Amino acid sequence: MHVCANGCRYETGAPVTRRAVSLAKRIMPGRVVGYDVMVRVGILRFCQHRQREEIREALAREGVPLSVGEVSNLSLLFLDYLQALHDARSAQIGAALKSDGGWPLHVDATGESGRGMLLVVYAGWRKWVLLSRKIPTERAEVILPCLREVVEKYGAPCAVMRDLGGPVTNAVNNLLSELELDIPALACHFQYAE
Repeated sequence: MHVCANGCRYETGAPVTRRAVSLAKRIMPGRVVGYDVMVRVGILRFCQHRQREEIREALAREGVPLSVGEVSNLSLLFLDYLQALHDARSAQIGAALKSDGGWPLHVDATGESGRGMLLVVYAGWRKWVLLSRKIPTERAEVILPCLREVVEKYGAPCAVMRDLGGPVTNAVNNLLSELELDIPALACHFQYAE
């Protein structure tokens, strides 16, 4: 930040300042912090499971004062950027899965009464989440388009592991029928267990 050398001031009394051009390129549009702070917030929130106030305090100790609301905003922005990066690298992810000789598709939808469902599609051998999406209800017609999206981005699986629920079963069966795949479709309540 550059401050006017002549001591110029705005009507409010604040000194006239100008952001350094090199710094402006590193700050996210409409924000006062850089991408590095956004990533730090995201890692603290989603990898280290820190609460917003804990994150705010940790950053304040490092000289980065943020409100709890800004921590929330940066957390959500981090997820948006992470999703964009994931989508941009779908061809490379698909190539890696193909180089393994294929990939088993694990699919499950879980939720709490009245709060919607979380649908997760997982590449079994790599332990990579390929899709994680909030869906309004566990119905085959909601799940099937998500499964199609995964196959379109990453290629067809070599097997499927699903839960015993009717909607997931129907969605998987419809997908395999559409793709004309004759692959194992296994059912287990513990498909994500190590």
